[in-house]
Amino acid sequence: MALKVVLKLNERRIENRGVKPLIGSGIASSVALTRTTKDYLMFRILACLLSAIALSGCALISDTVDIQYHSTTATAPLLGAGQVRVEVAVNDGRTGRPDQIGVKKNGYGMEMAPILASRPVPDLVRDALVLELRKEGFDIGPGGMIVVVDVTKFSNDFKMGFFSGDAASEAILGVQVRNPAGRIVYSRTIAGDNSTGGVFIAGGDNAKASLERSLSNAIAKLMADPAFSRAILDTARGPIKFSS
Repeated sequence: MALKVVLKLNERRIENRGVKPLIGSGIASSVALTRTTKDYLMFRILACLLSAIALSGCALISDTVDIQYHSTTATAPLLGAGQVRVEVAVNDGRTGRPDQIGVKKNGYGMEMAPILASRPVPDLVRDALVLELRKEGFDIGPGGMIVVVDVTKFSNDFKMGFFSGDAASEAILGVQVRNPAGRIVYSRTIAGDNSTGGVFIAGGDNAKASLERSLSNAIAKLMADPAFSRAILDTARGPIKFSS
C-alpha cells in the first residue's frame, strides 16, 4: 500500500514537470525513482567533497598555537615540603623541528603544512611541573633536589575518517629525581595521551586542544605517583641518625 502511494506521488511529480508517462504508471515510476536515485548520489558526492574541503582546513598554511597547561590535580601541601628546595630541568629529546607539534592534513589524509607551538615545548612542561610542585609546598630553585625531564614525544596526529577525523595526541616524558650529588633516586617514563573524535578541520586549534589534554594527563599521572614526591622528600631529609 505504501509503495503504491509513493509511485502515485512520483507520477504526479513527473506530470507536474511536463513529463508524461510513456507506457504506463510502471515506466513513469521508474523514471521518477531513477531521478530520485541520481539526486541522492549527487548529494552524497557533494557531501564528500565538502567534507574533504573542511578537513583540509587551509592545509597549505602553517598554524602557530599557544598551548596552555590546565591542571587537573587536587594536590595539597606535603608535610615538610617547605624545607625542601627543588630545581626543575627539562630537556628536549625529540628529533626534527623543535617547535613542530604536528601537521595539517587534507581530506585524503595527506600531510600538508606544519603545526607549530608558539613557546618551546620544554618550557611548557617545566612550567606545568613547577606549578604542581609549588602546590605541594616545595621551594623551587637551584641548590637542592633536581627533577630532570626528557621530552621524548609531544605531538598530535590526525586520523582521517569518511566524514570526520580524530585528533590523537601523546606526551611522553622521561622523569628522574636526583640528589644534589647527581645520584638518581627515582626514574619513570610517563605517557599521557588523548583522542578527540568528531574533528572536521585538521588544523592547529584541534591539535592544540588535544595536546593540552595529553600534557595534563601526563603531569597528573606523575603527581599521582607517591614514589615521586617521596623520593624528593626522603632524599632531601637524608638518613635518620640515632644518638648513642
